[in-house]
Amino acid sequence: MKIKAKLIISICVVITMIVSSFPVLAAEGDGVIFINAADASSVVGITIDGNFTDWEDKAELPFPIYYDTSTQHGGILYRDADYAYLYIQMAPTGYSQFNGYEYIFTVDGKAYTVNVVPVSGSIGTGNTTMKITKPNGNTIDGGSGVVHRSTTNYFPTADYPVGDQMEMRIPLLYFFRQPETLVTIKFSSSVLGPQVLTATGTPTMPFVLAAVGLLVASAGYFLLKRKRAR
Repeated sequence: MKIKAKLIISICVVITMIVSSFPVLAAEGDGVIFINAADASSVVGITIDGNFTDWEDKAELPFPIYYDTSTQHGGILYRDADYAYLYIQMAPTGYSQFNGYEYIFTVDGKAYTVNVVPVSGSIGTGNTTMKITKPNGNTIDGGSGVVHRSTTNYFPTADYPVGDQMEMRIPLLYFFRQPETLVTIKFSSSVLGPQVLTATGTPTMPFVLAAVGLLVASAGYFLLKRKRAR
């Protein structure tokens, strides 16, 4: 009976793995990036290098962020198992130069304010390497960013005039020691507009927990079998 019980536990855990391991990186809605389970495996990772083509499969267009529709910025928020990523497209006219102060990431209800500032000097034409800092000026380890200043644009199309473009990443470990358990990440900035970008989902945690459960159940079964064989 004990062996049967172990087998039943193992079967249940396998079923749990199958049901819960589909990656849902985000849910669709206002300012939310949607990547369904079927597409998640083909999503291109993001490299912080000032070439924004790897954002093209994250959203059809940047989500509008603005106080005035005549000066409309855009943004995309994305996450994977290790980082939160942010793309900001400044308005093509008016307020077109990048401002990275008071960027707020709200992670499972807790708000963290960061600044995105040049590593040295000021933002110039071409790519400028940025660092991610706390409000007190201390650099956040593992964070990085690039601002691109040009008269043309990589994304969404090369002939679409735009202001400064920025991409950055910040490690989920900065927010929590167990980043695989984080569910909802939001971004907002009072310097850009009142809209909020949201990314939801824990792409690895359900699978990891189920795999651990299977390992425990299997180990128990084989130990019991070995004991009975003596």
